[in-house]
Amino acid sequence: MMDVIFDMHDPEPNRRYKGLLGAQNRVPVVSADGIRWNKLGAKIPSSDTSKLIYDEVGERYIATVKHGTKYGRSAFVTFSKDFEHWTAPRLSFHTDDRDQVLAKERIRQRLADAGMQDPLFNDPDPDKGWEPPKGQRHIPTWRAEAYQLSLFPYEGVYIGLPMIYHPTGQALPARNNTVGFQDIQLMFSRDPELRQQNWVRLGDRKPFIETSRLDKGLVGNYDRQQIAPPNRPLVMGDELWFYYTGAKGRTPPYKMWPDGRVRNQQDLTPEEQADFDDGWIAICLATLRLDGFVSLDADEGGGALTTKRLTASGEQLLLNVDVHSGGTVKVEVLDDDGQPLTGFDLSNCVELTGKSVRQPVAWREGSTWKQLAGRTVRLRIQIQSASLYAFWTE
Repeated sequence: MMDVIFDMHDPEPNRRYKGLLGAQNRVPVVSADGIRWNKLGAKIPSSDTSKLIYDEVGERYIATVKHGTKYGRSAFVTFSKDFEHWTAPRLSFHTDDRDQVLAKERIRQRLADAGMQDPLFNDPDPDKGWEPPKGQRHIPTWRAEAYQLSLFPYEGVYIGLPMIYHPTGQALPARNNTVGFQDIQLMFSRDPELRQQNWVRLGDRKPFIETSRLDKGLVGNYDRQQIAPPNRPLVMGDELWFYYTGAKGRTPPYKMWPDGRVRNQQDLTPEEQADFDDGWIAICLATLRLDGFVSLDADEGGGALTTKRLTASGEQLLLNVDVHSGGTVKVEVLDDDGQPLTGFDLSNCVELTGKSVRQPVAWREGSTWKQLAGRTVRLRIQIQSASLYAFWTE
C-alpha cells in the first residue's frame, strides 16, 4: 500500500515523486520516475492506511496515519520539513459520542433502503437487545470510526475530509475484521497544528461525498459501499475535481454468503456475473464549483452580512455568488464608524445578477475599488434570493 504525490517543490529530480509505503507502519520513499523507488530509512508508526500532502502554506509535508482510540480507528498527524525526519504522530481527529448516536440511525436507514447496497454481514440492531454470541470474538460494530483523514490548505484554512466508517457486522467466518460502509464528510480548521479540538464539523455531519445508489444497476457502479477521499482536489477552471476511490465492498463481491459460507461462482445470475467481471475497485470523480464547500444563503426576504475590518488592496473586488431568479446582490463599503463611504453606498452599487464564480463589483459615478487601496474598511454585502460562496480582491 502506498500514498504518492508529485512534488514540484523539491529541487532534487530524483525525489520528485514521494510516497509512504507499507501495510503496517509507513516508510517514506522517493523516486525520479514513479516506477523505481528508494527508501529513506525513516519509519512512521501507523496501521494500514495514511494520507500525504505537501503543505504550501507551512512549507512542510503532512501525513495523517491511523491509530486506535476508544472510538476505534482514528487519525493522527505527523509533520516533516525534509520528508526524512518526522514528528511523532499526534491525535488530530476521532469521532465522538454524537457520531455514535448518528451512526446507529444511519445504519438503520441504510439497511431499510432497498436502493442502497447492504454490507454482506450485518449484526442485529444493538438497541433491540442483541448481544454477541458468547465465547466468540466480537469486534465492535454499529458505530462510527475515522478510517482516514485527508486534509489540505485552502484559502487560509485547512479543509478536512474525514472518511467515516460504519462497521455493521463481523467478517465471517474468521471474525478477524468487520464490514460496513463509508462516506466522506467535511470540516475545517484554522489551526496550523491541526489539533483535534479545533476542527469544525460542517453540514451537520452529513455526507459531503456519499455512496451511490443502485437505481441504475450494478455494473459500473463502484462507489456503492466503500469510498475513500483523495489527498486533495484539483483546480480545473471554475471547478474542484475530487478523484476518490470507490469499491463495491470491503471484500470482492459474490465470494461468500451472508452466513460466511463460500459462494459457488457458477450460481451467479447474469447481472451478478457481469458485475463480478466488471471488477471491484475504481477511481471515481466528484466535481464542485470553485469555493463551493459552503454558502451563505438568503431567500426572497433578503439578508446582509458585515465583514470584519480589512485592508483594501488590489484593483477590484470580486464575489463568487449565485443570484437566483428575481434576486440581487449589492455591496457597500463602510468606514471605521460603520458608515458608507461616499460613492460606495448600496444605492450606488451596480446590482449583481446571474451565476458565476467570479463577479466583479462595480459602483457608479466613477467610484472604483482601487481608489480605496490601503484603507481599513468593512464590507456590507446585501443578498436576496442568492447564495454567496466567497469574496476576494485582485
